Amino acid sequence: MAARGALSGAGPLRITLVTHYYPAHRGGVERVAGQLAERLAAAGVAKIDWHASDCDASPPAAPGLSATPAPGWNALERAMGVPYPLWSPAALRRLVRACSESDVVHLHDCLYFPNVVAFLAARRARRPVLVTQHIGHVPYRSVLLRGLHQAANRALGATVLGGADQDLAHPRRQQGRADQTAHRAAQAPLFAFVVRFVAALHAREGPGVGLERKQQVEPVGQQ
Repeated sequence: MAARGALSGAGPLRITLVTHYYPAHRGGVERVAGQLAERLAAAGVAKIDWHASDCDASPPAAPGLSATPAPGWNALERAMGVPYPLWSPAALRRLVRACSESDVVHLHDCLYFPNVVAFLAARRARRPVLVTQHIGHVPYRSVLLRGLHQAANRALGATVLGGADQDLAHPRRQQGRADQTAHRAAQAPLFAFVVRFVAALHAREGPGVGLERKQQVEPVGQQ
């Protein structure tokens, strides 16, 4: 209820949320994203349009939360165990349009191609970008995959994380896939931070106006 009061007099922010999969895929990133989205929508502070791959069932529509499944190609995960879906051109065009029409764009992780497209679309439209970074080093057995991942982290991490209005790290990002109990325990400070970001955006700029630079905030996971 405190979050609702923080945005008193203003309607909910239109947020374009981008993840590689929906929670039905059962990965940690998408489960955290789903919990945050559900809580933001239930608190009345956001109206969320969630874009993710259509290889799994999308979450049911709820007040303040809708899903836009993206048709694409998930063969890399099936063949090599690399969760890196590639979306169709039509899905990417819908994503670009959604980013340009939203008040803020929330990306979960910086390396996925649709997330990079969303980042560039938001920057072009002067929309604020919030990045929640879950994954650090991934110890792939393949030397090639390890090298590609490290190179992508250096290139895209510098571009997306460096160019975001705010980036924050999930408290367990360096510890691989966390179990469900640990994910739940980490959500309270993470949710509180996102609500503060949304409230500050409304208070300082109003909907549809970009932030100039990153805010200074306490580390996520510490109160």
